[in-house]
Amino acid sequence: MKFELAIFDMDGLLLDTERVYERVFVLTAAQMGYKGTKEMYARTLGVGNNRAKEIFKEIYGADFPSEKFLANSHVNILKDIEQNGLPERPGATEILNLLDRKKIKKTVASSNDKDFVMFALERGGMAGRFDAVNTAQDVKRTKPAPDLFLKSAADFNIPPEKCIIFEDSENGVLAANAAKIRVCLVPDIKMPSEEIKSKSFRVYKTLHDALELF
Repeated sequence: MKFELAIFDMDGLLLDTERVYERVFVLTAAQMGYKGTKEMYARTLGVGNNRAKEIFKEIYGADFPSEKFLANSHVNILKDIEQNGLPERPGATEILNLLDRKKIKKTVASSNDKDFVMFALERGGMAGRFDAVNTAQDVKRTKPAPDLFLKSAADFNIPPEKCIIFEDSENGVLAANAAKIRVCLVPDIKMPSEEIKSKSFRVYKTLHDALELF
């Protein structure tokens, strides 16, 4: 297989952010007088802020102050990263180095906000490693809609069959399927269902294992 573009999610795939978000979800909920659990947080994996706000209201009710929760969470996330750092996921630098050697273009396609994505890539030592970075601000709809992946391919006028996506979340796999681009699933916190596995081109334990594709 000859790929010309590798498209990466960021959270939980390149960088170990999901554990930060999980800790912060529980902490922020408690600070605001609500119960937050890992299971509740798992429902928000791989979605943008607009969908997350809908999920918060499904969990806590229509009166839940979603905007305040997101604002407080952002502050706590930055504090957590300042205190604990932001490690990369296993094999991340290894696969980026391999793609560089093979002159295969690389992009990030994240449902997160651009300011945070750029901050996280910098803190994780990956700033400047990508040919393009697309985020929630660059498309009308985030995952599970296909917009981020379609824009990533269109940025370089590369057809879907020449692209490969790397994702850790169910919503990422669904978005890749909607874009009709092959996707490799590298699960992080939430283990995939058999249905999601069946929608994936490959399932790997780590990005190191994905080196065999190239």
